[in-house]
Amino acid sequence: EKLVVWGVWESREKTMYTDGHRFLLQCLMDKPVVTEATMEAMYASARESFPELMELGAPLTAVIEQCNEKLSSLYLEVRMVVNELTSETLFALVSTVMDTEDRFGSSSLRQFSDGSLDLIRAILAEVFTDSEENLKLWSSGNSNLITLDRIYTMNDALIPSRKLKLIEIQDFLTTCEEALWLVRHEQDKQIRYTLGPRGLAEFRPYIEDRFGQSLQRLACSICTQVVLFAVTCSNEECSIRHHYHCAGAWFSRRKELACPTCKEGTFPEDIRERAQKRK
Repeated sequence: EKLVVWGVWESREKTMYTDGHRFLLQCLMDKPVVTEATMEAMYASARESFPELMELGAPLTAVIEQCNEKLSSLYLEVRMVVNELTSETLFALVSTVMDTEDRFGSSSLRQFSDGSLDLIRAILAEVFTDSEENLKLWSSGNSNLITLDRIYTMNDALIPSRKLKLIEIQDFLTTCEEALWLVRHEQDKQIRYTLGPRGLAEFRPYIEDRFGQSLQRLACSICTQVVLFAVTCSNEECSIRHHYHCAGAWFSRRKELACPTCKEGTFPEDIRERAQKRK
């Protein structure tokens, strides 16, 4: 027996877990992230290959919830994240654990040496510490973009036994880019890095534990998730921050672009176009 209540799929078979669920998880395990279109295609393939999943008749969101029920005891979760720069919806299988020994809980990070993990911690501190420089960047809707030279300096500050060689730093950054833990930017003829969508999902327990106060300042006022590249109100005294895609969707249902918080400032004219691009 199945029932849709307020748009949420509910069933007496809600806890049913099939080979189709396992197939989806296996597909996710093979990739750092998958797009929404790929996830939908994998689900369609699973429904064709596993009749019991087809008979269950659940939408993808409900199947993901069912997978997460099984995964919770393993401290794993299928999490939806959004690429801030493209507004693209992504899915990733991530760890929900942060070890007590100050190591990251994700098994996918255990490929890294202790020096590489120290470098990740240094990058996170650079992005999320509420320094005077960061506070100025955050108030303008921006994030700290870390130069390659700065990463080299961070490495030099590690204890001698954990310092990485130049080739090791390059391999480390390439791996982080491919997995979307970090995103590479080229700005003013310099290579710069900041946290990517997978990084925001994977490192969230660690970030919340170390930089909780900063996260409150960096939260999107609509979805409450971290926003590194925010659209802000034209009123400089207003602290409201939005993801571009969140603000675009919100303002697409309204005629005016007035700030809902301070009532004095406005948002950019092209903000609605970003919501249309995401559809």
